[in-house]
Amino acid sequence: MKNWNELNIIEKAKLISLGTSIILLTILVIQNYKAVQLSIFFWDLNVSLILLIALSGALGFTISYLKDSIKFKRMKSEMEEIKNAKQAVERPQVVSETRDVVEDIDED
Repeated sequence: MKNWNELNIIEKAKLISLGTSIILLTILVIQNYKAVQLSIFFWDLNVSLILLIALSGALGFTISYLKDSIKFKRMKSEMEEIKNAKQAVERPQVVSETRDVVEDIDED
């Protein structure tokens, strides 16, 4: 492992960000360890507040990831359609150029 002086600016920034995130997460857990009452439809549950925060974050991340992956797949298929359309437009030019070459050979 490199010592601090051997790290470049990006690696140092990543380590500082990681350390800061760990400290903030620890503070968040310590401040929100108590249980709260959660009412869902007919159920009343006593759940740790930090667990609810974590589940909400995970749910938000999952929904965002799924939305972005669907958007990415749609964009990928649109790009394939554009590529196929471009190839279809370019093919007649190749065919007409081939005909010109064949006609030139026939004339000789």
